[in-house]
Amino acid sequence: MTIGLAFSLAVMQVLSVSETRRRTSNSVNDIDQVGAYAMFQLDKFVRAAGSGFASIHSTATGSNFGCKLNANLSTAAAPAILPAPTLPAPFDHVLADIGGKIRLAPILIDYNGSNFGTGNSDVLIVMSGSAGYGEGPMTFANVPVSGQLNVRNTYGFTTTGSTVGDLLLVVDQNTGGNVQPCMIEQVLAGFSATPGATALTLSGDYYTASGTDPTSLLLTAFSINGQVMDLGNPAVGNNPPLFQLIGVKEGSSTTNYALYSYDLLNISNPGAAVVISDQVFEMHALYYVDTDGDGKADAWVSPKLAITTTVGGVQYDAADLMAGTPAAADALYNIKAIRLGLILRSPLNEQSSPGLTTLTLFSGVTNPAGTSLTITRTLAASEQNYRYRVLEATIPIRNNLY
Repeated sequence: MTIGLAFSLAVMQVLSVSETRRRTSNSVNDIDQVGAYAMFQLDKFVRAAGSGFASIHSTATGSNFGCKLNANLSTAAAPAILPAPTLPAPFDHVLADIGGKIRLAPILIDYNGSNFGTGNSDVLIVMSGSAGYGEGPMTFANVPVSGQLNVRNTYGFTTTGSTVGDLLLVVDQNTGGNVQPCMIEQVLAGFSATPGATALTLSGDYYTASGTDPTSLLLTAFSINGQVMDLGNPAVGNNPPLFQLIGVKEGSSTTNYALYSYDLLNISNPGAAVVISDQVFEMHALYYVDTDGDGKADAWVSPKLAITTTVGGVQYDAADLMAGTPAAADALYNIKAIRLGLILRSPLNEQSSPGLTTLTLFSGVTNPAGTSLTITRTLAASEQNYRYRVLEATIPIRNNLY
Protein backbone atom coordinates (compact mmCIF):
# COMPACT_ATOMS: atom_id res chain seq x y z
CA MET A 1 0.00 0.00 0.00
CA THR A 2 2.87 2.38 0.84
CA ILE A 3 4.55 1.68 -2.49
CA GLY A 4 1.25 2.12 -4.34
CA LEU A 5 0.57 5.43 -2.56
CA ALA A 6 4.04 6.72 -3.35
CA PHE A 7 3.61 5.69 -6.98
CA SER A 8 0.20 7.42 -7.16
CA LEU A 9 1.65 10.64 -5.76
CA ALA A 10 4.47 10.54 -8.31
CA VAL A 11 2.00 9.98 -11.15
CA MET A 12 -0.22 12.83 -9.91
CA GLN A 13 2.80 15.13 -9.76
CA VAL A 14 3.76 14.23 -13.33
CA LEU A 15 0.18 14.72 -14.51
CA SER A 16 -0.05 18.07 -12.72
CA VAL A 17 3.15 19.34 -14.35
CA SER A 18 2.04 17.98 -17.73
CA GLU A 19 -1.38 19.63 -17.46
CA THR A 20 0.20 22.96 -16.47
CA ARG A 21 2.53 22.84 -19.45
CA ARG A 22 -0.34 21.84 -21.76
CA ARG A 23 -2.45 24.80 -20.61
CA THR A 24 0.50 27.17 -20.98
CA SER A 25 1.27 25.85 -24.45
CA ASN A 26 -2.37 26.17 -25.52
CA SER A 27 -2.66 29.71 -24.15
CA VAL A 28 0.52 30.77 -25.97
CA ASN A 29 -0.76 29.21 -29.20
CA ASP A 30 -4.06 31.04 -28.69
CA ILE A 31 -2.46 34.46 -28.38
CA ASP A 32 -0.26 33.77 -31.42
CA GLN A 33 -3.35 32.99 -33.50
CA VAL A 34 -5.38 35.84 -32.01
CA GLY A 35 -2.53 38.26 -32.63
CA ALA A 36 -2.27 37.26 -36.29
CA TYR A 37 -6.04 37.67 -36.74
CA ALA A 38 -6.18 41.02 -34.91
CA MET A 39 -3.28 42.43 -36.91
CA PHE A 40 -4.86 41.18 -40.15
CA GLN A 41 -8.13 42.99 -39.33
CA LEU A 42 -6.33 46.20 -38.39
CA ASP A 43 -4.16 46.03 -41.50
CA LYS A 44 -7.32 45.68 -43.63
CA PHE A 45 -8.96 48.70 -41.98
CA VAL A 46 -5.90 50.94 -42.21
CA ARG A 47 -4.88 50.04 -45.78
CA ALA A 48 -8.38 51.00 -46.96
CA ALA A 49 -8.33 54.31 -45.07
CA GLY A 50 -9.24 57.24 -47.29
CA SER A 51 -10.64 55.23 -50.21
CA GLY A 52 -13.85 56.70 -51.59
CA PHE A 53 -13.19 60.28 -50.57
CA ALA A 54 -9.86 61.20 -52.14
CA SER A 55 -9.31 64.88 -51.47
CA ILE A 56 -8.78 67.59 -54.07
CA HIS A 57 -5.63 68.98 -52.47
CA SER A 58 -4.37 72.41 -53.56
CA THR A 59 -3.13 75.65 -52.07
CA ALA A 60 -6.07 77.51 -53.63
CA THR A 61 -8.94 75.40 -52.34
CA GLY A 62 -7.36 73.50 -49.47
CA SER A 63 -8.49 69.97 -48.72
CA ASN A 64 -11.71 68.16 -47.89
CA PHE A 65 -9.95 66.41 -45.03
CA GLY A 66 -11.14 67.84 -41.73
CA CYS A 67 -14.66 68.70 -42.86
CA LYS A 68 -17.15 68.39 -40.01
CA LEU A 69 -19.30 65.31 -40.67
CA ASN A 70 -23.08 65.68 -40.55
CA ALA A 71 -25.20 62.52 -40.80
CA ASN A 72 -28.80 61.74 -39.88
CA LEU A 73 -30.37 58.30 -39.68
CA SER A 74 -34.16 58.41 -39.70
CA THR A 75 -34.49 54.89 -38.25
CA ALA A 76 -32.39 55.73 -35.18
CA ALA A 77 -33.87 56.70 -31.82
CA ALA A 78 -31.77 59.87 -32.01
CA PRO A 79 -31.62 60.76 -35.74
CA ALA A 80 -28.46 62.88 -35.56
CA ILE A 81 -25.63 60.32 -35.48
CA LEU A 82 -22.89 62.74 -36.58
CA PRO A 83 -21.81 64.89 -34.87
CA ALA A 84 -22.12 62.08 -32.33
CA PRO A 85 -23.82 63.16 -29.08
CA THR A 86 -22.24 60.31 -27.05
CA LEU A 87 -20.14 57.23 -27.67
CA PRO A 88 -20.16 53.86 -25.85
CA ALA A 89 -17.25 52.45 -23.83
CA PRO A 90 -14.37 52.12 -24.50
CA PHE A 91 -14.81 55.19 -26.72
CA ASP A 92 -16.72 57.40 -24.30
CA HIS A 93 -13.76 59.80 -23.87
CA VAL A 94 -12.96 60.24 -27.57
CA LEU A 95 -15.20 63.27 -28.19
CA ALA A 96 -13.57 65.19 -25.34
CA ASP A 97 -10.11 64.20 -26.58
CA ILE A 98 -10.67 65.47 -30.14
CA GLY A 99 -12.53 68.69 -29.34
CA GLY A 100 -16.08 67.37 -29.58
CA LYS A 101 -16.47 66.97 -33.35
CA ILE A 102 -15.63 64.04 -35.62
CA ARG A 103 -14.21 65.28 -38.90
CA LEU A 104 -13.35 63.55 -42.14
CA ALA A 105 -9.94 61.89 -41.88
CA PRO A 106 -8.51 58.70 -43.34
CA ILE A 107 -6.82 57.87 -40.03
CA LEU A 108 -6.58 59.51 -36.64
CA ILE A 109 -4.84 58.29 -33.49
CA ASP A 110 -6.44 59.37 -30.24
CA TYR A 111 -3.60 59.03 -27.75
CA ASN A 112 -4.75 57.20 -24.60
CA GLY A 113 -8.25 57.72 -25.87
CA SER A 114 -9.90 55.03 -23.77
CA ASN A 115 -8.48 56.44 -20.51
CA PHE A 116 -8.62 53.33 -18.39
CA GLY A 117 -6.32 51.26 -16.20
CA THR A 118 -2.56 51.63 -16.25
CA GLY A 119 -2.08 50.80 -19.94
CA ASN A 120 -4.06 53.62 -21.53
CA SER A 121 -4.44 52.17 -25.02
CA ASP A 122 -4.81 54.46 -28.01
CA VAL A 123 -7.97 54.62 -30.14
CA LEU A 124 -7.91 54.59 -33.95
CA ILE A 125 -10.49 56.47 -36.02
CA VAL A 126 -10.47 54.97 -39.53
CA MET A 127 -12.66 56.04 -42.45
CA SER A 128 -13.04 54.51 -45.91
CA GLY A 129 -15.58 54.06 -48.67
CA SER A 130 -16.23 50.96 -50.75
CA ALA A 131 -17.88 52.16 -53.97
CA GLY A 132 -15.21 50.80 -56.29
CA TYR A 133 -15.95 53.13 -59.23
CA GLY A 134 -12.65 55.00 -59.37
CA GLU A 135 -13.38 56.30 -55.86
CA GLY A 136 -12.70 59.91 -56.78
CA PRO A 137 -14.70 63.10 -56.27
CA MET A 138 -17.10 64.39 -58.91
CA THR A 139 -17.75 68.13 -59.10
CA PHE A 140 -21.24 69.52 -59.45
CA ALA A 141 -22.68 70.53 -62.81
CA ASN A 142 -25.02 72.89 -61.00
CA VAL A 143 -26.04 73.75 -57.46
CA PRO A 144 -28.21 71.18 -55.59
CA VAL A 145 -31.97 71.57 -55.39
CA SER A 146 -34.36 69.99 -52.92
CA GLY A 147 -33.81 66.22 -52.88
CA GLN A 148 -31.43 66.28 -55.85
CA LEU A 149 -27.75 66.72 -56.69
CA ASN A 150 -26.79 67.96 -60.14
CA VAL A 151 -23.61 66.20 -61.25
CA ARG A 152 -21.60 65.78 -64.46
CA ASN A 153 -23.05 62.30 -64.97
CA THR A 154 -24.75 59.74 -62.79
CA TYR A 155 -22.80 56.63 -63.84
CA GLY A 156 -21.24 54.92 -60.85
CA PHE A 157 -24.13 55.94 -58.63
CA THR A 158 -26.53 53.37 -60.11
CA THR A 159 -28.29 51.18 -57.54
CA THR A 160 -30.71 49.34 -59.83
CA GLY A 161 -32.12 46.27 -58.12
CA SER A 162 -31.13 47.41 -54.66
CA THR A 163 -33.67 48.12 -51.94
CA VAL A 164 -31.17 50.55 -50.37
CA GLY A 165 -29.43 53.46 -52.09
CA ASP A 166 -25.71 54.22 -52.06
CA LEU A 167 -24.32 56.52 -49.40
CA LEU A 168 -22.72 59.75 -50.59
CA LEU A 169 -20.30 62.24 -49.11
CA VAL A 170 -21.15 65.79 -50.19
CA VAL A 171 -18.49 68.46 -49.58
CA ASP A 172 -18.06 72.07 -50.56
CA GLN A 173 -14.82 73.43 -51.92
CA ASN A 174 -13.06 75.82 -49.59
CA THR A 175 -12.86 79.45 -50.57
CA GLY A 176 -10.77 80.59 -47.61
CA GLY A 177 -10.95 80.21 -43.87
CA ASN A 178 -11.73 76.90 -42.21
CA VAL A 179 -12.70 73.66 -43.96
CA GLN A 180 -16.42 73.67 -44.85
CA PRO A 181 -18.83 71.18 -43.17
CA CYS A 182 -19.85 68.09 -45.16
CA MET A 183 -22.90 65.83 -45.26
CA ILE A 184 -23.67 62.13 -45.62
CA GLU A 185 -26.53 61.65 -48.07
CA GLN A 186 -28.25 58.68 -49.75
CA VAL A 187 -29.30 57.90 -53.32
CA LEU A 188 -32.92 56.97 -53.99
CA ALA A 189 -33.31 53.17 -53.78
CA GLY A 190 -33.51 51.64 -57.25
CA PHE A 191 -32.08 54.74 -58.92
CA SER A 192 -30.86 53.97 -62.45
CA ALA A 193 -28.60 56.16 -64.56
CA THR A 194 -29.65 56.97 -68.11
CA PRO A 195 -27.47 58.34 -70.94
CA GLY A 196 -26.86 62.03 -70.45
CA ALA A 197 -28.62 62.16 -67.07
CA THR A 198 -27.16 64.60 -64.56
CA ALA A 199 -29.86 64.60 -61.85
CA LEU A 200 -29.03 62.37 -58.90
CA THR A 201 -32.15 61.81 -56.82
CA LEU A 202 -31.79 61.52 -53.03
CA SER A 203 -33.95 59.66 -50.52
CA GLY A 204 -33.71 56.96 -47.86
CA ASP A 205 -32.79 56.60 -44.19
CA TYR A 206 -29.61 58.70 -44.49
CA TYR A 207 -31.07 61.47 -46.63
CA THR A 208 -31.25 64.85 -44.91
CA ALA A 209 -31.95 68.33 -46.20
CA SER A 210 -30.05 70.04 -43.40
CA GLY A 211 -27.19 69.39 -41.02
CA THR A 212 -27.07 69.50 -37.25
CA ASP A 213 -23.75 71.31 -36.77
CA PRO A 214 -24.08 74.02 -37.76
CA THR A 215 -27.90 73.96 -37.82
CA SER A 216 -27.76 76.48 -40.66
CA LEU A 217 -26.11 73.91 -42.93
CA LEU A 218 -28.43 73.28 -45.90
CA LEU A 219 -27.83 70.91 -48.78
CA THR A 220 -29.32 73.44 -51.20
CA ALA A 221 -26.78 76.04 -50.02
CA PHE A 222 -23.77 74.09 -51.35
CA SER A 223 -21.98 75.99 -54.11
CA ILE A 224 -21.44 74.90 -57.70
CA ASN A 225 -17.87 74.09 -56.65
CA GLY A 226 -19.13 71.33 -54.40
CA GLN A 227 -18.24 67.68 -54.89
CA VAL A 228 -19.93 64.33 -54.34
CA MET A 229 -18.29 60.98 -53.68
CA ASP A 230 -19.91 57.54 -53.67
CA LEU A 231 -19.02 55.78 -50.42
CA GLY A 232 -20.70 52.46 -51.27
CA ASN A 233 -23.90 50.71 -50.33
CA PRO A 234 -24.84 49.85 -46.73
CA ALA A 235 -26.70 46.70 -47.83
CA VAL A 236 -25.52 45.36 -51.19
CA GLY A 237 -22.70 42.83 -51.19
CA ASN A 238 -22.01 43.23 -47.48
CA ASN A 239 -19.37 45.83 -48.34
CA PRO A 240 -20.49 49.07 -46.68
CA PRO A 241 -18.36 52.15 -46.03
CA LEU A 242 -16.33 51.82 -42.85
CA PHE A 243 -16.28 54.79 -40.50
CA GLN A 244 -14.91 53.02 -37.44
CA LEU A 245 -13.54 53.62 -33.97
CA ILE A 246 -11.14 50.87 -32.85
CA GLY A 247 -9.85 50.48 -29.31
CA VAL A 248 -9.18 48.16 -26.39
CA LYS A 249 -11.67 47.55 -23.61
CA GLU A 250 -10.38 46.69 -20.17
CA GLY A 251 -11.07 43.22 -18.83
CA SER A 252 -12.77 42.28 -15.57
CA SER A 253 -12.90 39.31 -13.24
CA THR A 254 -15.09 37.50 -15.81
CA THR A 255 -13.92 38.90 -19.16
CA ASN A 256 -10.53 39.27 -20.79
CA TYR A 257 -9.21 42.42 -22.46
CA ALA A 258 -10.47 42.70 -26.05
CA LEU A 259 -10.24 44.82 -29.20
CA TYR A 260 -13.53 46.58 -29.99
CA SER A 261 -14.92 48.59 -32.90
CA TYR A 262 -17.80 51.05 -33.18
CA ASP A 263 -19.58 51.97 -36.41
CA LEU A 264 -19.97 55.76 -36.57
CA LEU A 265 -22.58 55.46 -39.35
CA ASN A 266 -24.65 52.94 -37.36
CA ILE A 267 -24.87 50.58 -40.34
CA SER A 268 -24.12 47.52 -38.22
CA ASN A 269 -24.92 47.05 -34.52
CA PRO A 270 -26.18 50.64 -34.15
CA GLY A 271 -25.14 52.29 -30.91
CA ALA A 272 -23.04 49.35 -29.71
CA ALA A 273 -19.33 48.57 -29.58
CA VAL A 274 -18.55 45.06 -30.87
CA VAL A 275 -15.62 42.71 -30.32
CA ILE A 276 -13.10 42.34 -33.16
CA SER A 277 -10.72 40.09 -31.26
CA ASP A 278 -10.23 39.03 -27.66
CA GLN A 279 -6.94 38.78 -25.72
CA VAL A 280 -5.71 42.17 -26.99
CA PHE A 281 -4.26 43.79 -23.89
CA GLU A 282 -3.04 47.10 -25.28
CA MET A 283 -2.74 49.03 -28.55
CA HIS A 284 -0.51 51.98 -29.44
CA ALA A 285 0.29 53.75 -32.69
CA LEU A 286 2.60 56.34 -34.29
CA TYR A 287 2.27 58.42 -37.46
CA TYR A 288 4.75 58.26 -40.34
CA VAL A 289 4.45 61.65 -42.01
CA ASP A 290 5.78 63.76 -44.87
CA THR A 291 7.30 66.86 -43.26
CA ASP A 292 8.85 68.51 -46.34
CA GLY A 293 6.04 68.24 -48.88
CA ASP A 294 7.74 65.88 -51.32
CA GLY A 295 5.05 63.19 -50.97
CA LYS A 296 7.33 60.77 -49.11
CA ALA A 297 7.16 59.92 -45.42
CA ASP A 298 10.30 60.99 -43.61
CA ALA A 299 9.50 61.30 -39.89
CA TRP A 300 7.91 59.32 -37.10
CA VAL A 301 5.49 61.41 -35.06
CA SER A 302 3.76 60.62 -31.78
CA PRO A 303 0.10 61.55 -31.17
CA LYS A 304 1.04 62.37 -27.58
CA LEU A 305 0.75 66.13 -27.05
CA ALA A 306 3.83 66.32 -24.81
CA ILE A 307 6.17 64.96 -27.51
CA THR A 308 4.29 65.42 -30.79
CA THR A 309 6.04 67.13 -33.69
CA THR A 310 4.91 70.51 -35.01
CA VAL A 311 4.77 70.66 -38.82
CA GLY A 312 3.37 73.73 -40.56
CA GLY A 313 2.14 75.08 -37.25
CA VAL A 314 0.10 71.96 -36.43
CA GLN A 315 0.86 69.39 -33.78
CA TYR A 316 -0.09 65.80 -34.43
CA ASP A 317 -2.26 65.32 -31.37
CA ALA A 318 -5.92 64.45 -32.03
CA ALA A 319 -7.39 67.82 -31.02
CA ASP A 320 -5.06 69.79 -33.32
CA LEU A 321 -5.72 67.46 -36.27
CA MET A 322 -9.48 67.82 -35.71
CA ALA A 323 -9.35 71.65 -35.61
CA GLY A 324 -10.88 72.03 -39.09
CA THR A 325 -8.27 74.53 -40.29
CA PRO A 326 -6.47 74.40 -43.66
CA ALA A 327 -3.22 73.64 -41.81
CA ALA A 328 -4.86 70.72 -39.99
CA ALA A 329 -6.23 69.43 -43.31
CA ASP A 330 -2.70 69.57 -44.75
CA ALA A 331 -1.38 67.65 -41.75
CA LEU A 332 -4.00 64.91 -42.25
CA TYR A 333 -3.06 64.73 -45.92
CA ASN A 334 0.63 64.33 -45.03
CA ILE A 335 0.06 61.19 -42.94
CA LYS A 336 1.47 58.43 -45.16
CA ALA A 337 1.52 55.43 -42.79
CA ILE A 338 1.11 54.40 -39.18
CA ARG A 339 3.18 52.11 -37.01
CA LEU A 340 0.88 49.92 -34.99
CA GLY A 341 1.83 48.02 -31.85
CA LEU A 342 -0.28 45.38 -30.12
CA ILE A 343 0.27 43.66 -26.79
CA LEU A 344 -1.51 40.31 -26.53
CA ARG A 345 -2.17 38.61 -23.21
CA SER A 346 -3.13 34.99 -22.60
CA PRO A 347 -6.31 34.36 -20.59
CA LEU A 348 -4.48 31.90 -18.29
CA ASN A 349 -3.52 33.28 -14.88
CA GLU A 350 -0.61 30.99 -14.03
CA GLN A 351 0.34 29.91 -10.52
CA SER A 352 3.80 31.42 -10.81
CA SER A 353 5.17 34.37 -12.74
CA PRO A 354 6.93 33.60 -16.05
CA GLY A 355 9.38 36.33 -15.01
CA LEU A 356 8.35 39.09 -17.40
CA THR A 357 8.09 42.55 -15.79
CA THR A 358 8.27 45.00 -18.75
CA LEU A 359 7.13 45.10 -22.38
CA THR A 360 8.57 47.37 -25.09
CA LEU A 361 7.01 48.86 -28.22
CA PHE A 362 8.67 50.97 -30.95
CA SER A 363 12.18 50.28 -29.75
CA GLY A 364 14.72 52.74 -31.15
CA VAL A 365 12.13 54.98 -32.88
CA THR A 366 12.63 58.73 -32.48
CA ASN A 367 10.85 61.87 -33.68
CA PRO A 368 12.60 64.61 -35.76
CA ALA A 369 13.81 66.30 -32.57
CA GLY A 370 15.55 63.09 -31.49
CA THR A 371 13.06 62.35 -28.71
CA SER A 372 12.55 58.64 -28.13
CA LEU A 373 9.08 57.34 -29.00
CA THR A 374 9.71 53.95 -27.41
CA ILE A 375 6.94 52.82 -25.07
CA THR A 376 7.94 50.69 -22.08
CA ARG A 377 5.03 49.05 -20.29
CA THR A 378 5.79 48.03 -16.71
CA LEU A 379 3.59 45.18 -15.55
CA ALA A 380 1.97 45.38 -12.12
CA ALA A 381 2.41 42.41 -9.79
CA SER A 382 -1.13 41.22 -10.57
CA GLU A 383 -0.32 41.23 -14.31
CA GLN A 384 2.91 39.24 -14.16
CA ASN A 385 1.32 35.78 -13.97
CA TYR A 386 0.16 35.97 -17.61
CA ARG A 387 1.93 35.27 -20.90
CA TYR A 388 2.34 38.14 -23.40
CA ARG A 389 3.19 38.70 -27.05
CA VAL A 390 4.19 42.00 -28.70
CA LEU A 391 3.37 42.59 -32.38
CA GLU A 392 4.30 45.59 -34.53
CA ALA A 393 3.56 46.52 -38.14
CA THR A 394 4.00 49.58 -40.35
CA ILE A 395 0.88 50.00 -42.49
CA PRO A 396 0.78 52.45 -45.42
CA ILE A 397 -2.11 54.83 -46.10
CA ARG A 398 -2.46 54.27 -49.84
CA ASN A 399 -5.44 56.39 -50.83
CA ASN A 400 -4.24 60.04 -50.83
CA LEU A 401 -4.66 60.16 -54.59
CA TYR A 402 -4.81 63.90 -55.29
